[in-house]
Amino acid sequence: GGGFRGFGGGGGGGSRSGSQQPPPLYSIHRGAVRTVMPFGCFVELHGFAKQALCHISQLTDSRVEATELETLFPPGTQIWAKVSKIEADGSKFGVSMKVVDQDSGRDLDPDNEFLDAGPGGGG
Repeated sequence: GGGFRGFGGGGGGGSRSGSQQPPPLYSIHRGAVRTVMPFGCFVELHGFAKQALCHISQLTDSRVEATELETLFPPGTQIWAKVSKIEADGSKFGVSMKVVDQDSGRDLDPDNEFLDAGPGGGG
């Protein structure tokens, strides 16, 4: 007899029931590009209300020109992103797409080596 039907399903569009909280650091999410800026893309992660910034340097391994962004990642593009940074107050968070396999969603940087580049700040 019947299985437990928890996951899957869906349907319903435009319900803004996303969480106001940022997702956990280093978690990987499906999402979509919403806005393209010269410095990167704002992406919307499924299940979260706040949009995240994916800096131009975090989009791909290869160098991307600002003029190419709109062509490579037009709004609506389905992406995989890994949460790379969360502001102390949780108001904003950043993601990286280049550390996630865009086909499978596999974590290409399980040790978070590429994300911890730059000066470390105390917590």
